[in-house]
Amino acid sequence: MHSTAPGARWRYVGRAAVALILAGCAGSSARGGTVAQLTSPEPDPVAPAPAGQATSEPAPLAATAPAALSVMTWNLLFEYQRLPEPVSVSAAPSDASCDGDRAPLACTGTDVSTCRLCDGTTLSYRYSAYVREELSYLIPRPELRWENRRALIVRFVLDTQPDVVGFQEVQGDAEFGPDMQGFLRSAFAADFDVFAPGDIEANVQPLGSSMWPGPQCSPDQCRECRTARRCNGYDIRADRRSSQNWILYRRARFRPVDGGAFEIPTDDDNGRAVLRRFVTWVRLAERTTGREFVVMNAHAHPKIESVRVTEAQIISDFATRIDVPLVLVGDFNARPDSAPTHLLGQRFVDTFAALRDPVDPDLAGVSTALRLGDAHDEVRPGHRIDYIWATRDWTVESSEVLTPRFDGVLVDVVHDGTYSCGPEQAVRCVVRDNVYASDHFPVLSRLTW
Repeated sequence: MHSTAPGARWRYVGRAAVALILAGCAGSSARGGTVAQLTSPEPDPVAPAPAGQATSEPAPLAATAPAALSVMTWNLLFEYQRLPEPVSVSAAPSDASCDGDRAPLACTGTDVSTCRLCDGTTLSYRYSAYVREELSYLIPRPELRWENRRALIVRFVLDTQPDVVGFQEVQGDAEFGPDMQGFLRSAFAADFDVFAPGDIEANVQPLGSSMWPGPQCSPDQCRECRTARRCNGYDIRADRRSSQNWILYRRARFRPVDGGAFEIPTDDDNGRAVLRRFVTWVRLAERTTGREFVVMNAHAHPKIESVRVTEAQIISDFATRIDVPLVLVGDFNARPDSAPTHLLGQRFVDTFAALRDPVDPDLAGVSTALRLGDAHDEVRPGHRIDYIWATRDWTVESSEVLTPRFDGVLVDVVHDGTYSCGPEQAVRCVVRDNVYASDHFPVLSRLTW
């Protein structure tokens, strides 16, 4: 994998994206497979083996050569919003055709947003104050809504072929926004298992942690533990926050040995409690060799530097308990020259910077963050805030910031929580180019150990 120069980007061009989304969302992967039934019901979790019963896991072979690991991290842009309240629907007489250039218009307006479709239908919605104030760009930019970009994320990850993925901001509470978790779990089910302690019952099995104090629960006790608010040392009350930091790993190559989540409890400079945040971690074993490593996934506070310093210290302290190679991924909301980054650098290697000249002027301009706007998006130079950190047990082979954009994306302009761009409902849809899948760029590193 070659390092991508600042300003370079991955780009998907042409109508292929339209066909892929119409087909069910993501389309062909680089392996030649397909992602089918992305909107199908979530598969049943795999039942754990009864206590005392041996599993069919083959005996690992002795490790004889360095193994390669491809790791990705990506903040998927959490949409903390309720769907807008419908105000009115009218069908005005019109001879407009939905073919050719007569595409539907994007919704306009702020308090009440009006969508005029190419068949003359007009739909009006009233948005919440939060959307109008904090997510106003979603009103004139329907391509940025989750339903319109979710297939792009799945397709890009499968094409890139990582072994392990850390996602941040994976919303799962339908009361507050789209069910990102349900869609992604189904979309990746053919290749990946998901470790998200906030959804204990949906994991392969509840994993008892030897590294975190608290009651240890057998698989058949997990529901009882949920009632008791704790399971395997994990505070179930943290479900909504912790489950946003997902770790995906290739099922055919790895099996989970241990895992959980821990809170990074912090106060601001005045001693007031701030938003609770959690770190997800899982210990994986390579099936063929038995070699183990730990992956941690974090999302640091977005605004207060002193809080991020405390979070970095807690993460570093937890890392001292790890006796195998460790990879730490996430959105740390801190630039390379910041105090939290320097603190983490005392224990970990910044894989992106490891292979680059620190005085290279281009390095300072690399960004992983976008500023999404009502009319256009802006890359924020110098805002490299997403990282893949590694302990010194690893050798960094390559690392790059990927900058995917997508052309020929079929976008549903109607904001009702569905994606309806089939041939019979084309009146709702318009083709858009130059579409980002998130307000962050993914980072990809290849390591050996």
